[in-house]
Amino acid sequence: MATSVAALDLITRALLTLNVIAPGETPDAASTKLVFDTLTELVDQWTLQALTVTLVTRTVYALTAGKGGPGNPYTIGPGGDFDTATQPRPDVIQHAALLLQQVPYVVELPLAILTDAQYAAQPIKTISSAYPSTLYYQRSVPLGQMQLWNVPNTSSNALVLYLPLYTTTFPDYTTQVVLPPGYLTALRLCLADACTQFFSVPPAIAQTLPAQAWDALNWVKTANASAMMADLAIDPAFTPSRHGTYVIQTDEGA
Repeated sequence: MATSVAALDLITRALLTLNVIAPGETPDAASTKLVFDTLTELVDQWTLQALTVTLVTRTVYALTAGKGGPGNPYTIGPGGDFDTATQPRPDVIQHAALLLQQVPYVVELPLAILTDAQYAAQPIKTISSAYPSTLYYQRSVPLGQMQLWNVPNTSSNALVLYLPLYTTTFPDYTTQVVLPPGYLTALRLCLADACTQFFSVPPAIAQTLPAQAWDALNWVKTANASAMMADLAIDPAFTPSRHGTYVIQTDEGA
């Protein structure tokens, strides 16, 4: 079940795990800031690990006619053209599509996501049309940059992005952050393990904590991997329904 926790509670639990403070004690200001900074680093590092992504979100963004070429790309991230609010700019874009507002149906046409080499191979990058077919994403900082080809010449269509939702950052000591199942234990143990270098920790704890942290994080990654690979495609000839889908939970073709 999902749980909510504030950074200060997580910091206190991590220091209790390390036996740095006793039950009922409150960490001092210097220790609190040190562990909070380490927590920020830890969550930031997790954004680079595909299996710590909590889920993939589908978001629809409005397009502007004439925008999306190399001289006027869309930006994505907190405060960008495609505003991700508290989430950092995505490290990857899982899928993209062009949303056509057609009566009586709304049609979602997949867009090919280009690599650097594929984009560089396009000789003319400013051709415009109503129907882009590819998307090129540059992971610039702090905002990512996104180009569409062909460059849209209408605002009637929209862009659909499937983006990874990372572990939520802790903005301050007291804001409650909702965590998926398993993340609370993994964060506490991994945070405690990362802080052993800063405090005098009993040898027995220092020796056993890395394995505990690894196990807790592995449970999180295993759960996420199961969800991501539930529709893993295989050769249809090896599946009973000939649909070419592998179900990891049952280790069988569907």
